[in-house]
Amino acid sequence: MGPALRWPLWIGVEVSSPSRIEFNYVRIWRYGAFFPAQKAIYSAKLSAIEHLSLDGFLVYSLTSPEAGQYVLDRIAQSPECNRDDTITAEVEAALRERDGHRCCITGSQKNIEPTYIVAPSILHDPDFGKEGRLRALLEAIISKDGVEKLFTFLGSRSTEKQLQNVWFMAPSVRAAFRRGNIHIKKSVHLEGTHGIVAGLGEDGGWQIERTSPDLVPLHFLEDHPTFYKIPSTKDPRSHPLPAEFLLTVHHLIPLNLHMFCIENLIESGWPSVKQGQTGRFFLRGLLSVVPKFIRLALYSYIERQIDYWDPKQKGLDKFLPLGLCL
Repeated sequence: MGPALRWPLWIGVEVSSPSRIEFNYVRIWRYGAFFPAQKAIYSAKLSAIEHLSLDGFLVYSLTSPEAGQYVLDRIAQSPECNRDDTITAEVEAALRERDGHRCCITGSQKNIEPTYIVAPSILHDPDFGKEGRLRALLEAIISKDGVEKLFTFLGSRSTEKQLQNVWFMAPSVRAAFRRGNIHIKKSVHLEGTHGIVAGLGEDGGWQIERTSPDLVPLHFLEDHPTFYKIPSTKDPRSHPLPAEFLLTVHHLIPLNLHMFCIENLIESGWPSVKQGQTGRFFLRGLLSVVPKFIRLALYSYIERQIDYWDPKQKGLDKFLPLGLCL
């Protein structure tokens, strides 16, 4: 993955089963001062490339606590690095009225913070200016019209517009969201509504998807694979819900951040899975001798059964018992 694709965390100012990657995830990113330092980096008034450089320093350091503390100390000594991505008291009050001061996913009230879907400070980031180094890449992903629409959206200071760009999130949810490990999908049929429309299924048109390859163990989201309740608002005009356009932008961009995490985990060495070795050997031997049309029919049957019994598996990769993956 080239350096140009390692995006800064301006979105949302973290093929294996969760049990396999949990150890690595905890060891690398939940150790010492890593998270506080990373938050400080992306709250600092620096260019996108400088954000990437400092983030890389943290990720690749062999001593995460010392590296994190070093970054915190240096930023504290540089007041000119302060970056204003905080919401106004008026917007936060409206957010509390809309969401009830709870994490949008878990419902927790502990240590929650307002979290931007797309940080407005990118408007002042030279790397995303007309001649900026990352502007062309951003336009290639969401189109030139999409970039103009995004910047117009972020430039508005109205409370209503800002509410469409912010959630309350608990720390673990916030970290996973900012790194692209999870993304939120909203049905286009919900735009401009109270958030609840008939005929959109059990999830009401709101979905939380963990980006494949899966990096976040479910308990990091407090065992909430879906919203604790369907997001809604009493008044979609004065207290609108997050915009589908911004959630789509967030989904498109942080895929590179997610793959950056995967790349680091691969470099650190994933443990091999010993469970299910006998079952895999038997099934591979069996499938190698049956005719192709039977194999294809069997694959289709298994996929239908997974969709029926475990509908939360939305990706192309389907995880089966005994450590198998389709």
